[in-house]
Amino acid sequence: MSLVSEGAALRRGDGASSEDFTLCGFVSSVSGFGGGSPTVNDVSTLQDSYRRKLLGLRDEGQAQLTLQWAGTDDEFQGIHEDRANGVLRNWELEIADGTVFEFSAYVLTFETVLETDTPVTVNVTLEIDDEIEVAWPGGS
Repeated sequence: MSLVSEGAALRRGDGASSEDFTLCGFVSSVSGFGGGSPTVNDVSTLQDSYRRKLLGLRDEGQAQLTLQWAGTDDEFQGIHEDRANGVLRNWELEIADGTVFEFSAYVLTFETVLETDTPVTVNVTLEIDDEIEVAWPGGS
């Protein structure tokens, strides 16, 4: 089944013990999500004719976001502050079929882009911490 991106929602947690998530309504793209890979360790010996390998810890990698400038928005400002303060934040990404990806991440970059005859945007890099949990539609 094909699925369109429209209707996807990125939500940022508030860090409270009973956490609430608020929609980041200014996100225009998400890429690289879950594109990390485990460390590959070489365990070859002098007697081996081919390399032998052992997978190490998995790494979920980084996600890149493109944000439309929303300087008066509290969540937009919060993302900027998370980068400045090195805050590990919980996030949710929901796609149109109801699948929800839950993860924690640090904001590594918050890069403002200004170009002639285009809207002001911000490129954000999230460094994902630990595992991305997936809640599939229907609870499976």
